[in-house]
Amino acid sequence: MANDLVPIQVASAIQESVGIFARQIRQAPVDGDLTFSEVLTLGRLERFGSATASDLARGVQVTPQAIGSTLVSLEGRGMVVRRADPSDGRRLLITMSKVGKRALQNRRDALNEEMARILGNRFTQAEMKTLVAALPLIERLGECLL
Repeated sequence: MANDLVPIQVASAIQESVGIFARQIRQAPVDGDLTFSEVLTLGRLERFGSATASDLARGVQVTPQAIGSTLVSLEGRGMVVRRADPSDGRRLLITMSKVGKRALQNRRDALNEEMARILGNRFTQAEMKTLVAALPLIERLGECLL
């Protein structure tokens, strides 16, 4: 069976392709003034709710110093709010504000519009159908890695 796919080769090809795609998404020049670190931080707050700075640093895999400067920037623009933890007044919880939610959604919308423009101009209907058909498989593979 010379035409059988070898799982390690498929895994390597997926990792390379998804890696390139992820890097390009992070670096995509879209309107807005959020850095990649700010997008990660806001996205984490959106998915998991309020968190301490140390929890956020671990969650987005940066140093406490890096998350500190990211939070100062986000707080200065009203995108996050720090409040005392009701269960432990010594801790501060960071919460995403409505301004932060709107900024994150605006970035996503701009990126979606740019991808839609590229898909419409450079991909055929058949290619777009292939991409859509692969999405559940890629998602399932990702879920199995957890």
